[in-house]
Amino acid sequence: MISMAVILSVVAIYVLLLFTVKMRPRVYKTVSAGDPNKYFSSTIKLDTNIYDYNLISEDEDINPRKYDIYVVIGDSMSNSRINDRDVVLVERLNDKDKRTIKPDNVLLLETDKSKESGQSDSVEFKLRKHIAYISNEDSFDAWIDRMSEKNKDIPAKQEQIRAKYEKCIEKHRQNNPDNENFIFTFSSTLDELSNEVKYSFHPIKFLNGMVCYAVKNKDILE
Repeated sequence: MISMAVILSVVAIYVLLLFTVKMRPRVYKTVSAGDPNKYFSSTIKLDTNIYDYNLISEDEDINPRKYDIYVVIGDSMSNSRINDRDVVLVERLNDKDKRTIKPDNVLLLETDKSKESGQSDSVEFKLRKHIAYISNEDSFDAWIDRMSEKNKDIPAKQEQIRAKYEKCIEKHRQNNPDNENFIFTFSSTLDELSNEVKYSFHPIKFLNGMVCYAVKNKDILE
């Protein structure tokens, strides 16, 4: 028969292993929300097991395992109340969902890895606030007029926005036939240094997901 001492030893080892696993730092993906510097890393180690937490509230039953979890690096989404080291729960988008996003939703975008993109190699994902779509069926002049009526910040930046649009079109034409249809998302971010809103266009093929919930870092990481 197995002695009680052996059983107790096995139980003790099992408990120790569980404790060791629980205390081991966990690796989470990060998402860039700002100008990435040379210290940016695509992952981050935390002592916290985010999945053990009720991330949202006691009144709402949210299963974090249904979402992709990222730790935000940077403050360029502060105007959407998402700050550095906050945790975002992201729902992946299928091709149909990529075309039906409502304004002000925060998007998770895969970074363009082409040599001309200027992106840091370590940055895999970035956050942008969706404003509108523009497609090959739209006249840019009519489209920007509509945007200007809705957003008083846009008229003063029309030429900058036009230049970004034309650059996006040029890159699209380099990789696709001239007659191929396209849809870009027009989105914004906040420059962390100047506190100025900046605008950009991204082909919807780079849309990976949409932020459904954001959890403040003080609620989980401290």
